[in-house]
Amino acid sequence: MERENTIRQVGINDILDASERINAGITYTDKDIIVIEHLEDMTERGSVKLSKDMIMIIACLEGKMQVNLNAKLYTLHPYEVLICKPNIILYDHENRTSFRGNAVCLSTRILQSLLHYGSDIWNRFFQFNQNPVICIGEESLQLFSLYSEIMRLRLKFPQRSYHKEVMTTFMRAIIYELLADLDHNTIETPPTSMKQGDILFKKFIEILANSEIKQRNLSHYADRLFVTSKYLSTVSKKVSGRTAMDWINEYVTDDIQHFLTHTDKSIKEISEYLEFTNISFFGKYVKAHLGCSPKEFRKQLGYKK
Repeated sequence: MERENTIRQVGINDILDASERINAGITYTDKDIIVIEHLEDMTERGSVKLSKDMIMIIACLEGKMQVNLNAKLYTLHPYEVLICKPNIILYDHENRTSFRGNAVCLSTRILQSLLHYGSDIWNRFFQFNQNPVICIGEESLQLFSLYSEIMRLRLKFPQRSYHKEVMTTFMRAIIYELLADLDHNTIETPPTSMKQGDILFKKFIEILANSEIKQRNLSHYADRLFVTSKYLSTVSKKVSGRTAMDWINEYVTDDIQHFLTHTDKSIKEISEYLEFTNISFFGKYVKAHLGCSPKEFRKQLGYKK
């Protein structure tokens, strides 16, 4: 009980706010991505619970480190990567033998956006329930180091147009390299060894991700899964820390951003294609989830037509 009282919840904003205190080398930050080098120099310790909207990836470069995840002990060796999912608890552990490592923190929103055309990321993350430590090998670690070096070099120069787009493109490449390693080194968890709630949530995300037009009513997905809307939302909250409607709105918003950013469709055409009842309701939905109107969103991107 004493241990639980010391657990702090940590999200992207918390790390940004504490950047001067923790003493590790944060080489890139924005609202969705944080790249941390020299994790071994981090001075702020303690048990933490990752927020529901953040994923952390830790890479061991030298030495070893013991990590306690949800009260289960893991040892991280060179050429190994630790995947920390949302809502997971990392208990403080001092056993670090000549450890040197880096970390990347990603919001679930940017992760979904980066993998817009391969939105099975949550399916893959179910593989790590039993073993979140993945061996990536020396060659892959060299690739990750090169990507990091390119990012550092880019940050030395004055910022130009599309700065964030350039950085997120590098991050997308790193994530796909990591997924390639996962495909090579892991065996998909058989459905029989998964909990029923995990299976239901996995099927829900599969339906949502593979639907060209995302329906915005929860009952649509519940009916397809032969459960009640309340049960689906309860399971989603328990498995992922977020309600089913949170996930629906995130996927719909991701599609809206994609069409506003990467197509020449008019706002009216996008509204009709995504099956909104009218352009007025579409505008209200976009403002509620993106903080501005569709027209203002495109204006911020420098869109001209």
